[in-house]
Amino acid sequence: MNTKKILIIIGVVIISLFVLNELRFVVWGAYGVPKQPSRPNCGETRYKYNVEINSKQEFLNLIESWKNVTSSQVGQEAFYVIQWFKHGQYNLNDVSIREPISLLFREKIYSVSIKDINEPCDIDLEISESGLVAVRGCCGI
Repeated sequence: MNTKKILIIIGVVIISLFVLNELRFVVWGAYGVPKQPSRPNCGETRYKYNVEINSKQEFLNLIESWKNVTSSQVGQEAFYVIQWFKHGQYNLNDVSIREPISLLFREKIYSVSIKDINEPCDIDLEISESGLVAVRGCCGI
């Protein structure tokens, strides 16, 4: 083959890989493809929360505001997620910020983890700047 054809093939492959990478963010939002459970009592919940977050402090303020929320205010699915974080104590050092691995989706993602001392649960809460929420975790053995 000549050089021009090889360059065209390489270009098509690179563009295809880029489109496939970005498509998962278009289809599944800020967090890409949902992670598969690693064991029986694990899972992931996602939903859109009507909020904008621009700092670690705003993220913590949102969690703090959940302490008085009822299921009728946010819906049953969101309330189920919120209940894990209602009694936790968090500070700015507990919050991490990361950028997604998407070239098009550039929102920061704020996250915090809890480990419930009463139940064997590890739960991670992530909220993007535009309010896309993902909660991942495992409970039980």
